[in-house]
Amino acid sequence: MCYSRPPPYAVARWVRADNKADLESFMDKHKMQMAEDVDGDPVFLGKTAWDVGYAQEKFPKVEFMNTKER
Repeated sequence: MCYSRPPPYAVARWVRADNKADLESFMDKHKMQMAEDVDGDPVFLGKTAWDVGYAQEKFPKVEFMNTKER
């Protein structure tokens, strides 16, 4: 019998930055919390909303979006 654990993430935010280096720096620092959506755009995964808020404080040049326009 195989038991699977639910993923530890409860919050997802699309991320972007005007400066590519700022976004790459953020993504490099959070490699284990990064994913890509179906379009290949970067998504930050947080365990809680606090994780997202903390990341926003540490990386003010990165924009965290609840939704993405197509």
